[in-house]
Amino acid sequence: MFNRAKLLNIGYVEVLKDEEYDCFVFSDVDLIPMDDRNLYHCYDQPRHFAIAMDKFGFRLPYSGYFGGVSGLSKEQFLKINGFPNEYWGWGGEDDDIYN
Repeated sequence: MFNRAKLLNIGYVEVLKDEEYDCFVFSDVDLIPMDDRNLYHCYDQPRHFAIAMDKFGFRLPYSGYFGGVSGLSKEQFLKINGFPNEYWGWGGEDDDIYN
């Protein structure tokens, strides 16, 4: 079993060793943008970017879905103390951020 949230949190820590970034986009490895004109950047609130995926018929699978691709500023990431590490296996950590 794996812990996606821990991997995302580790990625956050490691990338800051190279440079001081202020915007972070976290993406599932199996999601590739179908339109290369998509712009990923941070906003005043955390942003869900995977709002229309072919595997879900280009709709969200349920209300409150925040999975796939999300963008957070450094301030937002620190405010929520990163992704919750208690989720093992597939899913839950993204939606926890939404809530």
